[in-house]
Amino acid sequence: VNFSSILNNKNISSDFMEKIAEKSVEDYWFIHNIAHDFCQQNSIKFYTFFQPIVFYGEKKLTDKEKEWKNTGYSSGDPNVFYNFYNKLKKSEYPNYFIDATSYFDKTVEKVYIDSGHLNRAGNFIVAEKIADKIKNKL
Repeated sequence: VNFSSILNNKNISSDFMEKIAEKSVEDYWFIHNIAHDFCQQNSIKFYTFFQPIVFYGEKKLTDKEKEWKNTGYSSGDPNVFYNFYNKLKKSEYPNYFIDATSYFDKTVEKVYIDSGHLNRAGNFIVAEKIADKIKNKL
């Protein structure tokens, strides 16, 4: 099944979209738990950061970022991302998980190059915040 073409089809039912989001979140945690377990077995500290993308957070978006948020440019149907994140937020986060979606809430400059990728400034901000989180957890 080609989920990309299914999820970008604006005519799918909200019930189906809901089921896809539930399964996607289940798979997300399954994959991250495997990585965590592997690291733990090998005495490696593990953290995972849920990346900021244009659909999440409270950033004051530039006009171009607003356009990408509305169209899903490069990512697909924005509703797919909203449904996934709404399901994810209802999860109980493990201690190795850090939600980075608010990292740009106080940033006014452009940090995205499309709906899901960062420019140099965005990458720098994320890198600084990740370093701070890891430093505080050590």
